[in-house]
Amino acid sequence: MEWINTDDIVRGDIISWTEPVFAGSYRSPVYCGDRTVTGIVEADSYGSKTGRHTFSIRVIFSSGESPLEAGSRIRRSGKKLYDGDPVRLLWADETARDETAREKHSRGYYSRLLSREYRRECKEMGF
Repeated sequence: MEWINTDDIVRGDIISWTEPVFAGSYRSPVYCGDRTVTGIVEADSYGSKTGRHTFSIRVIFSSGESPLEAGSRIRRSGKKLYDGDPVRLLWADETARDETAREKHSRGYYSRLLSREYRRECKEMGF
């Protein structure tokens, strides 16, 4: 099993990343420390209005500040994951992963087109 750096996460990847943990309110957050999370990507989606990428991840292991429970399902934005310098395990069949990545990229392209169209329509309507 070999971990490699990644800038492209797809459904089926086993990934590990580090994220900051905060306490307090949204307006007055207090940094508590970092948490490392390892999990398997079960699903991903693109927001229809914004085109933002979101991942659903099943936690395998977590350590650090306020560790997450193994087996729990979490959602993270693509931006947050990629900011955490993620690594992934190589697949036994990387060509199958390539096909999954192509499918994800085509959905992302379509979502960005819809997002641009949505913003243009809102602008034309005065929103």
